[in-house]
Amino acid sequence: MTSFHDCKYKWYLKYLYGVEESEQFFASYGSLMHRLLEMYLKHGTNVPTLTNMFLLEYNLLPTNGCPSEKVRASYLKKGISFLLALNNNDYFPAMEIVGVEQEINFTIDGFKFTGFIDLIGRTDEGFIILDHKSRDLKPRSNRKKPTKSDEELDVYLRQLYLYATWVKDTYGEFPKKLMFNCFKKQRIIVEDFDYEKCKEAIDWYIESIHSIISETKFNPSIEYFKCRNLCECHEECDYYGVETW
Repeated sequence: MTSFHDCKYKWYLKYLYGVEESEQFFASYGSLMHRLLEMYLKHGTNVPTLTNMFLLEYNLLPTNGCPSEKVRASYLKKGISFLLALNNNDYFPAMEIVGVEQEINFTIDGFKFTGFIDLIGRTDEGFIILDHKSRDLKPRSNRKKPTKSDEELDVYLRQLYLYATWVKDTYGEFPKKLMFNCFKKQRIIVEDFDYEKCKEAIDWYIESIHSIISETKFNPSIEYFKCRNLCECHEECDYYGVETW
């Protein structure tokens, strides 16, 4: 859903026109780390094995979208550093693991919703939803006036709040905590569940569905870095490489 707001034309190409997406470095890197984390959390795969797999598969990641060899080397270093940090058994908060890469299917106001929850945990306090992120999100500043980083955090929390409604439907209670594992920074961000923000996320989802239904133009959002390095549809995009760059 967020992709529609990021670039309506990309959403059109991907979901309505059905273009074949090209592999990009950053997305492929994130997918690789998600697979390794799934093996660690779901199957207990040890760190040396994960590190060896990471090194082997990293060399096979596409170069498309990677700005420079320096960036590629940096992501290699950060990936190894994170995996080694898992040797400390206290990297993740203590919890009973309920689900890993849990596929969920339910409806919100009659609209179908499908997603994958990276980690569902449970403590004495209640349920936890944790999402792995390659993006370097920052913990909430708690300033009187929210910072840009706070606003960005709230955007990403929408997805977890939508997941929270499935947890409520399935287990009879909302989660107590929402978390992000920003693995490049080796940082766990923890947010207390807020029912009002959950309702706002649901309203945002419903409004977004109606916006998609009523959209007719699907205008692009042209941003140099996103278009050049992040968009998997740029090879089919009529606006790629426009003169405004």
